[in-house]
Amino acid sequence: MKKTTYIFGIISLFTMLFQSCTKIYNSIAAINEYYYLTASQLNQTPYFTNSKFDTISFSSNHGDTLTFVKTKTDTSWYGERANSNPDNPSMNYFQIISNKYKTIKGSGSIEIRHAKKENSYQYVNIIEVNFFDLIFNIYDDRIGLKSSPFYMDSIFFNSKMYYDVHYVYHDFTFNDIGKLYINKNFGIVQIEDKRTNVFWSLIK
Repeated sequence: MKKTTYIFGIISLFTMLFQSCTKIYNSIAAINEYYYLTASQLNQTPYFTNSKFDTISFSSNHGDTLTFVKTKTDTSWYGERANSNPDNPSMNYFQIISNKYKTIKGSGSIEIRHAKKENSYQYVNIIEVNFFDLIFNIYDDRIGLKSSPFYMDSIFFNSKMYYDVHYVYHDFTFNDIGKLYINKNFGIVQIEDKRTNVFWSLIK
C-alpha cells in the first residue's frame, strides 16, 4: 500500500511539473523583430535614394529606345518564425522595398526590389530585377566588390565607360538566357536578352 501511494505521489508530482512547464511555455510572449534595410544598403544602387533615377532609359543594339518612369514605391515584409512555440510564435520580419515602373516610351516592363532575407545561416540583401520576365538577383554587398568573381574593373557600353561593374546571370544560374551588368553609381548599365539577341544599354 505504501509503495502504491509512493508511486502515485511521484506520478502526481511529474504531472504537476509538466503542467507547470506547459503553462510557462505557453505564456512566453511573442517578441517580433523587424530588420530594416539601412541607408548604406539602399545606397548600393541609385534607385531608392536618387530621384534622378525615377526615370530610366535604355537603347538597344537594334536602335530601339525604352523609357520607364517610377509609379510608386511599396514596402512589405518577409516573415520567418523565430522560435518553436506553436501557440505563440515570435517572428523575424525583413523589409522589402519595391519600385514599380511604367513604360512611357517603347513597350516592356521593369520592377526593382531590394529585400533583406534569411538565407540558410545568414541574412543577405538581395536586389531583384524583373526585366521582360528575365529575373536577376544580385547580392547588394557584391556590387563593387573587387574580390567577387563577377567583378569587372571597367566596361564600355553605349559610348560610355563604366567602372567597378558587377554582372549576374538570369535567375542565379550560369545559363545563356540573360545577363545583367550593374554598378553602384548608375545602377543597371546593360541587360543582355539572349533569347532575342537584344542588348539594352543605359542612356545617360
